[in-house]
Amino acid sequence: MSRFDPGSLLVAARITVLLGKGQSLLNLDQAEEALACFDEVLALDASHPEALVKKGATWNGCGSWRRRWPATIGPLRRTVP
Repeated sequence: MSRFDPGSLLVAARITVLLGKGQSLLNLDQAEEALACFDEVLALDASHPEALVKKGATWNGCGSWRRRWPATIGPLRRTVP
């Protein structure tokens, strides 16, 4: 019998909301605000595939990856085997 864990459900719900909000902000051409949402998802789950892809695509689309890459690659190297 599996045990009900409301904490993990809340985190999953928060991630879903943040991904949706980030996508909505992208649709409104608010890339910086969208990146903040994707960063918040990654703070909850550092290897969340959808957040990583959306963040990378947003960086690529707005050209901010050159500015942010050094600050981001360090934490990623520590979380990805």
